[in-house]
Amino acid sequence: MLSGNNGYQRVGTQEGASTEMTAIPTAPPAEGDVVVNPLTQSEAFSVKILLKEKSYDVGNLTPSTTIAALKSAIESATDVPPPLQRLIAAGKQLKPDTKTLLDFKIVAGASIHLFPLPPPSQATPVATAVENGATSNVVQVWGAPAHNNTGGGHQPIHFDPFINQTAREVRLWCLILMFLSGMTLFNNLSYMAATGKLGSGTLDSFVTIIDTVCSGMGLIVANMGIQALRSMDPADVGKYVQSLISLALLSVSLRILWVVDMILQVKKAVKKSQEEKGDKNDTIDQDDPNGFNDQPMDSKTVVSFAIQAVIIALICMFAWGSCVSRARRLQEAVNNYQTADAGAV
Repeated sequence: MLSGNNGYQRVGTQEGASTEMTAIPTAPPAEGDVVVNPLTQSEAFSVKILLKEKSYDVGNLTPSTTIAALKSAIESATDVPPPLQRLIAAGKQLKPDTKTLLDFKIVAGASIHLFPLPPPSQATPVATAVENGATSNVVQVWGAPAHNNTGGGHQPIHFDPFINQTAREVRLWCLILMFLSGMTLFNNLSYMAATGKLGSGTLDSFVTIIDTVCSGMGLIVANMGIQALRSMDPADVGKYVQSLISLALLSVSLRILWVVDMILQVKKAVKKSQEEKGDKNDTIDQDDPNGFNDQPMDSKTVVSFAIQAVIIALICMFAWGSCVSRARRLQEAVNNYQTADAGAV
């Protein structure tokens, strides 16, 4: 019989052809003795936790360590509470907390990115009435949204899906309004600087002045809308909507007046062309023997310009209507959110 110091003994003779391994009974550990698993001890490793520009080494981990235990170890090193820890390894978020490091194939020396989540609002006990007439204190659960109601709680206003989508549409139309207003303002100022006059006639000058003023106000109102989207304050949104509606009404009225002015200007040009043609008595211009550049404008020209002016005016009215409708939708959504949020407190 041969024996070794590995806890097993070999039973049989040297002449025998077969051997048998049997375990040697060992006495149980005495009370107070520390039992160390050699396999577990050899598998212990450490990982690197990357937080912003800092790196922390977290050790005494095994493949069977749960994510919850890892977060507790990270809290000791970084002072970031587990509920506020968002761990990313190899592009995957480490969740749920019941999984182990082996599930995410995390080995020794692996790098885990830590992204701290913003802390929730402090919870305050709220006395609520129950059906039997008694009251109970409902305490906000740590890590949950600040305001809870029967619908499951309110999320921050910027994370509300409907408000977020409406805000994107409003921002788009604010940028369109800013672009169109800037182009119109530049064209009007360039025309005034080049000709040295406001327009051809009293009505045309009046339209040019009002159009220039509306363009400048359009830049201001568009910037006001962008600022309101950042704050989402009902007062700022309401002020933006009121200013936008007033400017839209003024611009629509101006666009109608602009169509009338365009038709009158074209009629004046047609009349002048016909008078010049009559004065020449249908003679051929010396500079243009073929007479191709001496074609007078007629009533068809007036109709053509009138149709173009009406189409442009309708497009502008549609743009103003779309901008106002989306702003009003945002205002209603913000007011409804504030009303529900106040009722949930």
